[in-house]
Amino acid sequence: MCYFSRSHNNIIHNMKYITFLISCIIAGCFHTASAQSMAISNDGSEADASAILELKSDSKGLLIPRVANTGAVPTPATGLLVYVTGTNPGFYYNSGTAASPVWVSLTPTDNSHNTGFMASAINPAGQAVPTGVYSTVIFDSVDFDDPSAFSASTYTCPSTGTYYFDASVTCVMQTVRLAIFVNGNVAKFTVDNNNSSANFMTPTISGIFKCNAGDQVTVRILPIAGNVLVYNFSGAATFFSGYRVY
Repeated sequence: MCYFSRSHNNIIHNMKYITFLISCIIAGCFHTASAQSMAISNDGSEADASAILELKSDSKGLLIPRVANTGAVPTPATGLLVYVTGTNPGFYYNSGTAASPVWVSLTPTDNSHNTGFMASAINPAGQAVPTGVYSTVIFDSVDFDDPSAFSASTYTCPSTGTYYFDASVTCVMQTVRLAIFVNGNVAKFTVDNNNSSANFMTPTISGIFKCNAGDQVTVRILPIAGNVLVYNFSGAATFFSGYRVY
């Protein structure tokens, strides 16, 4: 037969009370965290009202989850951030969906974003362009090209990114249209440039384009009526330039 003293009964009662009190505190904490902003800091400061979680420290940082590669994350949520420790290490976030993830690097591993070129036309005889079709403008002088991506009047994007291109073409024609082509397709074109007579004109075009590595970019001109003669002479430039923005 077992006997329990009164003091033993009191201990059991107190333990039940303490357990109940801890449960209430934990429940209250979860309620506060879900209903308000939460702060983890070294000075006891409150979180900013616009943040669900604010971290503050004078000597510590935030350690993002590390994975060997992005493929190790099944069905990643849009906006998910990880740090890859394997090939091409760095921060990556999913800009796609869970079903079709598109991982974007926040820490490029090379200097491919520091690319650019400048080319011009120097043929004193000019370039005859037939009417009714787009023709590639010939830029036979390369002034600057890093990393050697411009050839035969064509710029081949060395890496995937956002690029800025601009061009200016001096020609003799009454009506002409200038365009930037990417992979043989019109990416942007100007409104028709008109002269009252067949005199010199210098249409220009520029824009920002999202390009993939290997995309080929050219400048083309379309005479609306009659043939065009493209020139480059002192005081009037025919050039094509561009660079990767990011």
